[in-house]
Amino acid sequence: MRKLKKLLAILLTASMVLGICACSNSSPSDMGQEDPSTDGTLDGGSWEDKEITITMMHAITEESEKSVVTSAAFRQMINEFKEEHPNITIDETIISDGYDTTMLQYAAADDLPMVFRFLYANLDTIAGGGLAADIREDVEPDMYIDKLESCTYKDGGIYGLNMKLTDYNLVYYNEAMLKEATGSDEFPKTWEEYLALDQYFDPQGVDLIALGNEGKWFAVVAFLNPLIREFCGDEFLEAMIAGTGEYSWNCEEFVRAVEEAAKVAPVCNADFNSLDDISSIGDYCAGKSFSTCYGGWVTSTIGLYAEECPDVVNNTRVALVPSYGGKEEDSAVVFASTEAYGISSKVTGDEYEACLALIQKLASKDYAIYNAERGNTAPAVVDMNAVDLSDALPMVQDFMEIHNAGHNTVKSVFTYLPTAINDQLLSDFQLVLAGSMTAEEMAKDLQSYQETYESSLK
Repeated sequence: MRKLKKLLAILLTASMVLGICACSNSSPSDMGQEDPSTDGTLDGGSWEDKEITITMMHAITEESEKSVVTSAAFRQMINEFKEEHPNITIDETIISDGYDTTMLQYAAADDLPMVFRFLYANLDTIAGGGLAADIREDVEPDMYIDKLESCTYKDGGIYGLNMKLTDYNLVYYNEAMLKEATGSDEFPKTWEEYLALDQYFDPQGVDLIALGNEGKWFAVVAFLNPLIREFCGDEFLEAMIAGTGEYSWNCEEFVRAVEEAAKVAPVCNADFNSLDDISSIGDYCAGKSFSTCYGGWVTSTIGLYAEECPDVVNNTRVALVPSYGGKEEDSAVVFASTEAYGISSKVTGDEYEACLALIQKLASKDYAIYNAERGNTAPAVVDMNAVDLSDALPMVQDFMEIHNAGHNTVKSVFTYLPTAINDQLLSDFQLVLAGSMTAEEMAKDLQSYQETYESSLK
């Protein structure tokens, strides 16, 4: 009997030890304790199973959703996200006027919402100020045309996802007028051949180019930007953007680029420096010019004139502003990917995961395809074989073909140059176009600003 009691005692002790060992091998959530893998939550589980409210600030209004493709695409993605994640509430603050100034005020007060829009020009403030979460471990840069370079800070961190990518140096021209002038439907291959068409149109009281350069930057990105790349090279522009001091604006190649770009002044409408872009596009649609030169957004703007000016809209085709030399390697698409959505650095855990899913939806291939089907561009790479444009207008097909043809690309100086230098470049080139400044004077002036900027970096 004593031996039996002793044996039972040993077995009981052994079972207790095994029980303790079993507990020690259990996960903290099994024991009702905090599990580090759940970012501090006691119950674990996925963020998709929890009620979460995301505060968000942007500038997309109901009005813009009706007329702007990217705005309509934005709302479509928001609606789809809500359907896919019914546990998420999105509390939107819409600021239609002065958004960027207001956003910077929130940033200065360290009071940004969980998700917010910012421009490339504000990357130093947002990323350098530690205001946005570094999402580099959670995104795939190769999904995007610019590899998310526009959201990447100098520390290598990625602080947002782009939603807009714009091609700038496009010629929207009337094919019927081209055939009338040249007997061919082939657009000129060189810069000089394009400008020479004015000899046919000017005597008829028709401008070669309808331009609205009131905002100063339109003529720069359409004409000067690609010529800088052709004459000065890619390394030149990259160095100027980075402020390395390796090159100088005050060089023969840059002066030549300015001189060539300024040749558009005599072939444009006389009031080009005081007219806005929308008015000049209207003049083109009214037949007052052979062409107009802007970015990809013009495709949808011209489309708005379909009922009023059907002949012009149906005959509009699109080409790249031709290079000076006419060689394919000298041609490049001037682009910018500027508008990104970031996550506040204060957001963690399940809320971070929800916010990440939201901005990934906004910058997704779904978003890009929605735009592509309507003749618009987006940062995410799109397989155009999956997009049916067979019923689209010829200009839409042309534009999307140019965008997806794998042309060389060059950054828009208007977007990527340091603000002080860019502002001066825009103002100076407008003066050159007006005949109030020479190309040499512009080069010297810009170099002075460049040296001041580079000194500030030391």
